[in-house]
Amino acid sequence: MGSNLTITQQSINLAKIHTTCTIHAVFNYSKMGRINFKQLEINNEHWAVALAKQVVKKFPNQELYTSAAGISPSGAPHFGNFRDLMTCVCVDIALKKLGYNSRVLYSWDDYDRFRKVPKGIPENFLEYIGKPLSAIPSPDLDPNNNYAHFYEVPYETEIKNLGLDIEYKYQTQKFTQGDYAQKMLELMKKRKEIGKLIFSFMSEKSIEQKGIDLESFLETYYPISIYSSFNGTDITEIIDYDGETKVTYRCKKTDETETIDLLENFQYKPGWKVDWAMRWQYENVNFEPGGTDHASPGGSYDTSEQICQQILECQAPVFVAYAFIGMQGQPGKMSGSKGGAITTGDLLEIYEPALLKWLYARKVPNQRFDLAFNTEMIRQYDEFDREVKAYHEGTLDEFRKFNLEIAYHPNPVPNINPIPFRQAISLGQIVQWNVDKLMEVSEKLQQNFDRESVQTRFNKAQSFVETHNPDQLIKLLESQNTEYHAQMTEESKALVSELVSQLESNPNLEVNELEELVYGIPKDPLLTPKENAPAQRAFFKDIYNLLLASNRGPRLSTFLWAIDRNQALKLLKF
Repeated sequence: MGSNLTITQQSINLAKIHTTCTIHAVFNYSKMGRINFKQLEINNEHWAVALAKQVVKKFPNQELYTSAAGISPSGAPHFGNFRDLMTCVCVDIALKKLGYNSRVLYSWDDYDRFRKVPKGIPENFLEYIGKPLSAIPSPDLDPNNNYAHFYEVPYETEIKNLGLDIEYKYQTQKFTQGDYAQKMLELMKKRKEIGKLIFSFMSEKSIEQKGIDLESFLETYYPISIYSSFNGTDITEIIDYDGETKVTYRCKKTDETETIDLLENFQYKPGWKVDWAMRWQYENVNFEPGGTDHASPGGSYDTSEQICQQILECQAPVFVAYAFIGMQGQPGKMSGSKGGAITTGDLLEIYEPALLKWLYARKVPNQRFDLAFNTEMIRQYDEFDREVKAYHEGTLDEFRKFNLEIAYHPNPVPNINPIPFRQAISLGQIVQWNVDKLMEVSEKLQQNFDRESVQTRFNKAQSFVETHNPDQLIKLLESQNTEYHAQMTEESKALVSELVSQLESNPNLEVNELEELVYGIPKDPLLTPKENAPAQRAFFKDIYNLLLASNRGPRLSTFLWAIDRNQALKLLKF
């Protein structure tokens, strides 16, 4: 980076933020607007509120505050990309909480070039390299669709299902309608000033590898690339510019040339760093997060910020870098341009929308965290339910309260008795995902679960088990487990026979009566409950092995009440 662009940092302790896991963060604020998180102790205020206050401090008296996110739809947006949007959503809700008008703007960069053929896309798509994503066929070859739209529509549906209010911008539309034409003209007239900035951010190694110097770089540098009229690709070079509106380019594939007028022919697009700065000004963006790759010293944000200040004479938005997110239960690093990416829609098959948003909101952006398709997700549901309960008991601090308010925004945090996800998995299988039957069990056990939570979590639990964790399927054996029965003691066999006798003579036992029965059969009346517990656990283990070939299973009384009684007796009666 050139010496005239050296970044100086001054630490400003904005607020003290307390997180539930005692991980702390403090903001360092530079005059450029970059926010860095460091591990220092903070208390009381939510990170999104602190960021919102910084946005207002940098941009006072705005009628409307804009938080911006976006992506190039080269593939399906995945769960890591969703952090970009959720960081904006959190700040947007914080701004509203502080009494300001605000919006979240999401840009589909569908006028970006098709760079490579992702996994799962036919190899013949190589012929479209260099064309706009919106100008090539849909991966499913639907003649009424295009490549970009194929990925945009499902994601917007997922965002709607999450209850998020987002304003979308489609960059193909913006560019080809000429909305940016005057801005592009301004940038072209200042091409050498921009070129100097771009060059100043190049490393010595990069300059050496490219074999360039400042003078030669400026001779050929232009802030835009042109899509060829001859084959639709951006594999072109500008060979002349009249300093006003006329540009002559050569198509490298066909070796043909053409002169276009920038105010009449809108087949061009600026490079990423110039584009970012231009749109910050055009949309009056006040806050935008980005991945750590954009946050590196001399990287995208630093370059675009300087283009804002020195070329466009405006302020860059407050910027924060966010960490990547891990995934348990699924292998491999996720990339939206590769096949097999885990999308937000995939997550919504097992995560409730509020829970998913809560997981993103409760972590300071620079904190890495994991989502899960395995049993870790059950723990997350349990923790979430405890937090909701504590919210209504009034025992949460402001940080944790705001996490839930973000999760349920714009609705209040519901005060219900949800079925624990662990029980949704086990009881759901027992009653074969029949909500009415589960509600009957709930009433008999005096648990009175909220019916809507049962329906919602049954859907999630069924997907969790049948699609992602088949090892947790609860299924009665088809024939007797004679091998296990043979190694049981005579005393243990007698207890099982007693259970069979009681089930045969009392076919209409209710859940509570079955509860007394299964605990009572192995119980010694002369012993204390604690002393009886080992024998009761051993009895349950025997029953589970005879019914399921497993040492553990769902709540035994409910299981015996819900399953086919004749099949159970067939497996238990020797």
